Amino acid sequence: MGWNGIEKKMEIPFFRGIESGDFFYFVHSYYVVPEEPQWVSTLTNYGIPFVSSIWKENLFATQFHPEKVSRRG
Repeated sequence: MGWNGIEKKMEIPFFRGIESGDFFYFVHSYYVVPEEPQWVSTLTNYGIPFVSSIWKENLFATQFHPEKVSRRG
């Protein structure tokens, strides 16, 4: 739980104005392991690197809370 940075793995419309290293608020200790690596849009490191968001076609999901970061969220 708490603030942690993201590493962008792809450029997608949702990340306009967001850079690798920007911090977001995480509340949970679980994360997804997507079947396809090309769905990974961000990674975050918390002792180990984990998938913190995915994007495929019309689906975008984050493990962090984008609404907690004001302008960027």
